[in-house]
Order: sequence, then C-alpha cells, then structure tokens
Amino acid sequence: MKKYIWIAVLLLLLSSCGSVQTTEVSSSAPSSETTSEPSPSTSEQPEEEAKIPGFDKIPGGIIYTGSQNGSYLLNADGLVDMGNLTLIYNAADRTKAYYIKTADGSPDGETALFDSSGNQLSEYEARTIQMVAGDYLVRGNYEITESDGYIFSTDAAFIDLATGETVWEPGRCVVRKLDSGRLTVCVQQEPDAVPKTLVVDLDDLSVKKEFDGYYGTSGSWQYTPVPENSLLLFDMDYESIQLYNLSRDELYPDYRRAAGDAVLLGNEGGYQLLLPDGELMPVNDGMEYWYWSDSVQYWQEKDGSYYCTAACYGDMIQPVQYVQCDDYNGQYIVVCLTDGTLDILTRDGELVSHIEPEEGIDSFSVGDGWVMRRSETGAGLLAPDGREYQFEGLMNIWPLCESDGQQYFSAQQNDYTMSVVDKDGNLLISGLSSVYAPSREAGLLVVMQDERVGLMDLEGNWLWREPEWA
Repeated sequence: MKKYIWIAVLLLLLSSCGSVQTTEVSSSAPSSETTSEPSPSTSEQPEEEAKIPGFDKIPGGIIYTGSQNGSYLLNADGLVDMGNLTLIYNAADRTKAYYIKTADGSPDGETALFDSSGNQLSEYEARTIQMVAGDYLVRGNYEITESDGYIFSTDAAFIDLATGETVWEPGRCVVRKLDSGRLTVCVQQEPDAVPKTLVVDLDDLSVKKEFDGYYGTSGSWQYTPVPENSLLLFDMDYESIQLYNLSRDELYPDYRRAAGDAVLLGNEGGYQLLLPDGELMPVNDGMEYWYWSDSVQYWQEKDGSYYCTAACYGDMIQPVQYVQCDDYNGQYIVVCLTDGTLDILTRDGELVSHIEPEEGIDSFSVGDGWVMRRSETGAGLLAPDGREYQFEGLMNIWPLCESDGQQYFSAQQNDYTMSVVDKDGNLLISGLSSVYAPSREAGLLVVMQDERVGLMDLEGNWLWREPEWA
C-alpha cells in the first residue's frame, strides 16, 4: 500500500515540475531585459465607451420610449433596461429620474424601483409604486372605486430610499404633490369612514395641517390645475368645493377654477375674483373670468360673448373668438380676435406677433408662441421672435428643436410618414413613423422607423436602435 502512495506522490511532483518548466520557457513570457519596462498593452488605459450626446439637456438624464415590441429606458451610456417599465420623476425635484419595473406587466404584479443608472433601490413587493417624494418611496395597492376622480390606494406606506425602512403607514389614502416640500395625504381607512386630509412636510413627514371630515386634493383636479399653495376640500357629499389657501390660512367657499394669477369663486348667481394679495373683487353680473393677471384679462359675459384686454391694448376691450392661455402655450398667450387676427402676447401682455387674416391662408397656433400659416401650396411658420419660415409643398410642419443656433422642423409627407427638414426645407431624414425631440436644445431625436424605435442625431445617424425582434 505504501508503495502505491509513494508512486502517486512522485507522479504529482513530476507533474508540478513539468508545469513550472513549461511556463519559464514560454515564448510569450518577457525576457529578462524587458521585464522592467511595461508592455504597451498594460501601459495604456482602456478607452471609455462613447456616450450619447445631448442627455445633459434632458430632464433627469433619461429617456423612456417604446414600440409594439416593448418599452425601453436609455441614458447617455445607451440602454439602461427594458420590459414593463414606467418613467417617473421625484415629486420634490424633477431633475431626479427613476423608473418602475413590473414583473409580469399586470397592474397588481410585483414592482421594483430603479435609479436612472439601472441600480435597484427596492426589492420586489406585491405593491404598486405610486411616487418618489423627496427621500421617500410611496407604495400601495391601487383601489379602483366610484369616487368622483379619486383612486385610493390600500396599505399605503412611506419607505426611506436610503435604508429601505418603512417609516410611515397611513393606510388607505390618496397621496398628491402640493409643492417641492409638501404633500397632501387624504386618508379614509374604509370607504364609508370619515375622511381627513393632511398637509405633510417632506423633510420629516410631520403633519402641518389637518382637515377632519374633508376629502382634499392638490396639484390638479379632474385634469385642471389647483392654484398654487392651495388645497381643494370637499365634504363627504361633494356638494361644494372649498379652497384653502395655506399662506393666509383662509378658507374660501364656492371654488370654480384657477384663472391665471387669480381664482374664480361663486356661482351663476354671482362671481368674485380672489386676487393674489387676498383681495376679493366682485365682478359684474354674469361675468365669468377665465384668466386674470395685472397684464392680461379674459372673460365671458352673461350673453356668452368673450372679451380680452391686455397691456398692449391699453384700455381697449377687444371682442375675441377665443384666448389660449393654458399651459399648452407655455410663456405665451394667443388671442384670436373676431376678424380672425391672431395676436401672440407674452404673459406680461406685450405684443409679440400680429398676424392679420389673408384670403386663402389659414393661421392657427401650434404652441410655444409659434403660428402656422397654411395655403394651397404649402405652409409657413412664424416664430415668436419674428423669424419666418416658408415651406413649399409641405402642408403640415411643426417646430422640432434647435441645435447650434439652427432651427429644425418635423413635417408630415403625403404618405403620412414623418420627415425632418432644416430651415430651408432641405430633407434631412425621411420615412419615419414618428419623431419628437426630448429636449429642444439636445440635438437628439426619438424616432420610429420600420416599427422599431431608436435615437438619431439630426443627420439621421442611429445612436441607438431597438433590436430587430423575430
């Protein structure tokens, strides 16, 4: 027996010696004269992969896009993740982007939260992620009810993003953003229970104000904005809407709508305006304001006619067809006079563009202060700064983005495909199903072509493209 053990040991030693000898004479090993000098392959640092340009101008530094094949999240490095995804922004800071991934795509499936680099911040749980608010993640199972626009979530919980610890469980509630530092939490533990609405500080989740017996909401209500620094409060029968202003600690009955810098209160029997300084201003019988500021005012008379006055009109009251003064137009207000004249105004009431009607030309706003002027031969665009662009043969064209001081446009062709053209109408990219710019200055386009989505630069080069699925 000992004989066989010694033979095995001897064979092992011989094998070890052989392997060492082979390594020493390997032709790939450096000679003794060169071992002190690093080889070129080890002295050079590996090149970093090129990043996709333009993401520094995109909110949150992340893009969400999708096709019939799936959804994708992209950042400057390329593809972050794909699957059943939803892009969200921090309710306290829109520059912080996150995304939610659902395990099976169903509304009640398990979900997880990730940051914009693809790092998972929470483990999968059988609860839907509602929002990221400050340093907290809000979870809960959505409950679809006949609640006049409210969708409650059951088992709602606030989770510390840094530690994963559950720090507050308000239960069945609706959570809405109030401003960058506060939330409203409307709590109703059972469908028939008495509700209460809380104003919650995002720093420490302390309750700053409580309204027992009221449903409350902030931010928006049924797709219309709620005035800043305010709550809408409803009794349990939804018979009236009251406005609570947090700065003045005042409650105002018969809320109608936000109207620019003011708030319209009252009913058809009589209206009044709540002005920014807290003054209540009665208005003429039947007069109903849609917009009010020191510079621009827009209202409807009892007979149904609409009127507007602005700083650029002096004391003159202009009868109008309509005034576009909502968020769609951003920093501009569009006034369409009764004769079809379009006036583009700043929010300060200064006249930017005055476009009088011409026979055979239709003029209409396309947003952001731009006006399209379309004839039988083509379309023109008038920019809010006075620049004019004319495009023969293109009937539908919109401002797309700017890059290096040059304006680019998207155009719909006769075959309903989309193209990208420059200011002179030169065709840069064609054959797209859709195109949009995630930022007006990024020089980066999100496009769909041949049922595949991707990112392009303004010269039509693919920067990233969805895989071609079988």
